[in-house]
Amino acid sequence: MECLLCQNRNIELLEIIPTKTVISLARTYLNIDISEFKNIKSLKYYFCPICHLKFYLPQVVGSETYYRLLEKFNWYYLKDKWEYDQAKKFINRRDKVLDIGCGEGWFAQKILHAKFTGLDINGEALLVAASSG
Repeated sequence: MECLLCQNRNIELLEIIPTKTVISLARTYLNIDISEFKNIKSLKYYFCPICHLKFYLPQVVGSETYYRLLEKFNWYYLKDKWEYDQAKKFINRRDKVLDIGCGEGWFAQKILHAKFTGLDINGEALLVAASSG
């Protein structure tokens, strides 16, 4: 195993979370069914002491249905996030930005000075993003 960001091979396993626990918590607290992930036995939570990245393996991508369930929560597609302002500091006028998981395109509105391309699995969110340019 290695860090997803810096490829350090000395990462620390912080926790192993059974997927059935995550599915149960989603059902109990969010009232959503994420049983599409039931074929994954567990999620392993790692920490890299070099770059300080925390991440889960395996990397899991939900279906469009999964993201449509999440978009119903007002906290999911936020218009303003701390990380938007942080990332904006590093983006110059001539830069090209690829936002994978762009949602409704709110980050694009923060960086109008750069060429922006957004990708998302959720077709409904992409329609919102496209309507605002």
